[in-house]
Amino acid sequence: MNGVAQAIRDSIDVQAEVPEPGAASGTKVLAASTVGSSLVFFSGSVISVAVPAIRSGLHFSAADVQWTLNAELLPLAAVSMTGGALGDRYGRRDVFLAGGTLFLFASLLAGFADGLATMLSARFLQGLAEALILPNGLTIVGQAYSLDKKSRAIGIWSGSIAVISAVGPAIAGILLDHIDWRVAFFINAPLAVLGILMTWFWVPRDSARKSGSIDFGAAILSAGALGCLGWSLTEASNRGGLSPTVIAGFAFCIVALILLARLERRRGDNAMLPSTLFGSRTLMGINLYTALLYGAFAVLLTMIPYTMIRGSGMPARVAGAAFIPLQILMAAISPLAPVVCARIGHRAPLAIGPSSRQPDAPLCCGSRLDWATGRAIFPRSW
Repeated sequence: MNGVAQAIRDSIDVQAEVPEPGAASGTKVLAASTVGSSLVFFSGSVISVAVPAIRSGLHFSAADVQWTLNAELLPLAAVSMTGGALGDRYGRRDVFLAGGTLFLFASLLAGFADGLATMLSARFLQGLAEALILPNGLTIVGQAYSLDKKSRAIGIWSGSIAVISAVGPAIAGILLDHIDWRVAFFINAPLAVLGILMTWFWVPRDSARKSGSIDFGAAILSAGALGCLGWSLTEASNRGGLSPTVIAGFAFCIVALILLARLERRRGDNAMLPSTLFGSRTLMGINLYTALLYGAFAVLLTMIPYTMIRGSGMPARVAGAAFIPLQILMAAISPLAPVVCARIGHRAPLAIGPSSRQPDAPLCCGSRLDWATGRAIFPRSW
């Protein structure tokens, strides 16, 4: 589960939305949102196992692999808030359906890719689709439940997605050992079709809540800033240091951020990033906390399977199964988290959670990833 996605989930969770009159059965809405939203996390967990096969099948360099991953993350990070605004403007159900349909198309396009250009285009479309799916999928759940039941529904949503995300890499690993890398994208199709059908029949059409223009300028500038930053960091890593082109990339990033700040100040309360958001210490703190915690977690989920397969020669099915204990634990604990927080508050769980992961790091760093110690990966994935 990547850090941006989790940040979106946490930020939406704190909003207190009132269920709309005449809403469909909460259980059906929750099921439809869970299946549709799980596309993002399911695909991410599968790709982490499939990266070595994709690199070998398309003869990618290390930089090509980095951009294959970044091409999805950049639009997801830059356009997520715009995706939420589109849901407010045109209806969250319709935007959620549009995201699922676009994700299905992008997955098929990636599966048929024959080179870097097609792959990057497909991954970029996947990121755009995820930016439509995540903010609207979870808000749909919020509309179907009253405030006192919403936390439990979000816990069930998180736990169910963790289970689906655990199954994906295990199945994909087996298929990758016997077929090829394309199955990592084609495997998304059945889940996408199921999510689209469930949303179409079970989620009621909601009316637009807001009017006014969408802040597309901010989305473009933020995407440009993130793109320049990602490109510069990738190039600096590949070239072993700074170069004129890398420095130019950082300069363009700074210019885009300055223009973004000026644009948002001019738009005031209609901005994608209103200045009032930065005045809340709690909101800024929780966003920074989430970015640091789940950013590191996303790196872990990407690097461990890659190291197991490329560095130690383990089959993809072993790498895919290595994270099953982690996902099972998340699925078991997520529904209980709201109950714990209601009794002891939020600060203690937020402090205990990341602290409990610290002893794990030296254990993983000190282990050899070979068959003799491969079994130790399972408990250490927790």
